[in-house]
Amino acid sequence: MWNSFVDKDNNYLIRIDDDGKVSLTDFKCLWIQETPKLEMINDFKQLNQDYVGDDDESFSEIMSCVRNVKVVESLVFEEDVCRLGIKAKTEDLPIRLHLILGKSEANSFFDEIMVPMVKTVQYLELKQNKYAEQLEKKDAEIQEYSIEFGTLKRKHLITEKFKRDPKTATEGLMINIFTKSDGFYEALTRNHGDIQEIYPELREKKIKIRKLVLPNFTRNKKMK
Repeated sequence: MWNSFVDKDNNYLIRIDDDGKVSLTDFKCLWIQETPKLEMINDFKQLNQDYVGDDDESFSEIMSCVRNVKVVESLVFEEDVCRLGIKAKTEDLPIRLHLILGKSEANSFFDEIMVPMVKTVQYLELKQNKYAEQLEKKDAEIQEYSIEFGTLKRKHLITEKFKRDPKTATEGLMINIFTKSDGFYEALTRNHGDIQEIYPELREKKIKIRKLVLPNFTRNKKMK
């Protein structure tokens, strides 16, 4: 899971995997450190000699430092290397962590940053569509109730009928852009996996809205 932090008014994302792999991005490039776990723990103990935890506890502190960046001691970019110093505190004991990350290739930035961001937009669009369907169903139920029993007496429950926003692109934002191209998300799924496999609740399920049968007031008047 990515975590965010700010240093000198610049935005960064950082992540550490269970095996100790650390990834850092400034949304332009991606830097990675893949130091063996045991070596990472030994470096941590050397830097924090007053810390008395065992290997598992030491690695837990490393994970916590990366996932909750509070104080950035140093952040320096040198050609293809990034040096990051993090400071934290545990039980009144200062904890420090030094990371040396190498600049990754462009395709790694695409796979690790760009694809998840596009999938995030896809996720939000699918969620938005689900919510719209539910609101339309609720409106139909309210309309049916009004026909059968009259207008709702509680005014605070009366709402305007939901109307979907037209699928137009918003200036400066990536909203309703990818859906303009036929097959965009299908190609994304083929090349980078199906987001609906991870989130089954996003699978399209057509909500049946019962058609309302209105009373034939004209016929009733004639009968009278």
